[in-house]
Amino acid sequence: MFLDSYKPRSLKIKKSENKKFFRYCVMFITFIILLIVLLNNKPMHKKSVIDKDLFDGAYNKSENLVRIDKAKLVGTDKKNRPYTITAEKAINEKNEQNIFYLYNVAADISRLNGKWLIINTNKANYYAEKKILASKENVEIFYDDGSSIATNNMKYDFKKGLLSCNDGIVMFGKWGKLIAGNFVYNIDKEVFEFSNKPKIIFK
Repeated sequence: MFLDSYKPRSLKIKKSENKKFFRYCVMFITFIILLIVLLNNKPMHKKSVIDKDLFDGAYNKSENLVRIDKAKLVGTDKKNRPYTITAEKAINEKNEQNIFYLYNVAADISRLNGKWLIINTNKANYYAEKKILASKENVEIFYDDGSSIATNNMKYDFKKGLLSCNDGIVMFGKWGKLIAGNFVYNIDKEVFEFSNKPKIIFK
């Protein structure tokens, strides 16, 4: 009778199937999170204008530098008007793929009705993606009507068709001389805007 009434203190413990399922869920979620992190951290390949050989000329490529002797760029603006930028030397650093440092620069730009202007400067930067030519040193601008501008600061936006100077300009023409602090020329509208104390000295 004693054996019939005996009950063990502890029953045999079975592993819960719920624990296995929970473990697999945790492993799956961890895998998904790692996959998302890896995809988001995938290195982005920077757009390179060097691969397209933007400028024509004699290319000399090193590990961190590209030099182009007698560089020449031919392009068109938004109105399909041609322009040409030439430089004695163009330099591009690999970590600044879209900026070219130009030396002894001449930009020949077509205007409306066959008119033109030429920009000469000792040094300039050409921003390839934005299509902007900028200089802060000894800029001379010549127009087909014989007038010219001298300034130390110039930016030409080929996409917008805007030439701007904001560090003082002197404009020479058959009529005399014009002095101003700021200057903007809209090539599409053929409009010249002078501001910051403009003054005309007639001949």
